[in-house]
Amino acid sequence: MHRWFRFSAVIALIAFAQSGFAQDNKVLLAKIDALTKLVELQSKQIETLNADLTRLTELLLERTAPKPAVAKPAPTPVVISLPPVTLTPPILAEVITSTDPVHVIKQGETLTSIARQHSTTVAELIQLNKIEDERKLQVGQKLLLPKPTPPAQ
Repeated sequence: MHRWFRFSAVIALIAFAQSGFAQDNKVLLAKIDALTKLVELQSKQIETLNADLTRLTELLLERTAPKPAVAKPAPTPVVISLPPVTLTPPILAEVITSTDPVHVIKQGETLTSIARQHSTTVAELIQLNKIEDERKLQVGQKLLLPKPTPPAQ
């Protein structure tokens, strides 16, 4: 692009010289030389700035490039095998008799699934079994179920 400026400046000076405005050819030639040198100097400055910009861009790309990840060994999982624990809250152990309907909690069951299975509500199971936290149910735990109501006649 800077060569275009140099070419344009020279063309403009030649046109100026031929237009009859210049009285003295020596003065005109001196102006043309001075402008040509100025354009050459600016062209060199532009080239230097372009080289600096290219070098700085490369440095920036080197610094921002992601570093290769160092492979860390995977931690060894610790497996502890515990026997199943059956907990029956002491309050329910006293209340449950052999004639009361009971549900033994199995793996993966929730109060919602148990309530659906026995045609009752979660709220009724919570109240009847005095459950404070649903998340603390244990596999093998016995839940007291509401006694079935006789069908209306």
